[in-house]
Amino acid sequence: MPTALSAAIALAACHACAQPPPGSPKAFDWTSTGSDCTLYSAADLTGDGLDDLVCANGEGRVWLAANVNGWKAAAWAVIREPAPDKILAIFGHAESARLARNDVALVLADRIEVLSGTDGKAAVRLTVKLPDGARFEAGEGAGDTGRKPGATGDAALWPPEALELLPDRLRPGSASAPTAPAPTAAAASPPPPTTPTTASPTAAPAPPTAAPPTAAPTTTTT
Repeated sequence: MPTALSAAIALAACHACAQPPPGSPKAFDWTSTGSDCTLYSAADLTGDGLDDLVCANGEGRVWLAANVNGWKAAAWAVIREPAPDKILAIFGHAESARLARNDVALVLADRIEVLSGTDGKAAVRLTVKLPDGARFEAGEGAGDTGRKPGATGDAALWPPEALELLPDRLRPGSASAPTAPAPTAAAASPPPPTTPTTASPTAAPAPPTAAPPTAAPTTTTT
């Protein structure tokens, strides 16, 4: 009996220790995103020192699944509503030393937006606009055979603050950056039409002429 009582007390104590601090988001055993969520990153947007999961979907919404004490993820919550411009890539402090731990950067065709937050919400704290001739392009295809999004244009046109923010995979000249298609060889021109020539008629060879008749030898008698 004392053994059973001791075990019950120990279980109760462990259960009490395992309870998350007050105000922690509720954890879910199964938290999933829609099939159009293909861009993911991580940032501490709740201020607890643990990176939270961030994703962007095809509509341009940015979602946050808060980290619950490193055990599980909370349910998804929207931290940025859709915008007209498509989000081409996202990245956090793990890829860019210029970002704080509570920052996540959104890459759009003509700019980079940095969202920041500490209470499970986020607001734009920095926007880096790109000049004409410097743009991000969306990827094409899927998997290893697809082309990943990347920067286009001469690196000299890119503002330093943008290059300092970008991870290597998104910088101009990176292996994943889109490149201009190779020029295709021009089709060979067909040869000019030739004018058929008509051979001038030649005179038919003259028929062989008969040799003159040879006189028969004569015999003279005396």
